[in-house]
Amino acid sequence: MQEKHLKQKETAQLLGISESRMSDFLNGKRPLNLNLVKQLRDKLNIPANFVLDNL
Repeated sequence: MQEKHLKQKETAQLLGISESRMSDFLNGKRPLNLNLVKQLRDKLNIPANFVLDNL
């Protein structure tokens, strides 16, 4: 998000999730699911292996 200069709210909207869910993912309160990893890859051009390696 920081490298793309996106705020948490903007990222949540882009991924089609609520801000609270985005916050939970970022704070480790909720595990990432495969669908979200795919969306990060497709919509933000973040390699899936980067996301999975940094869980």
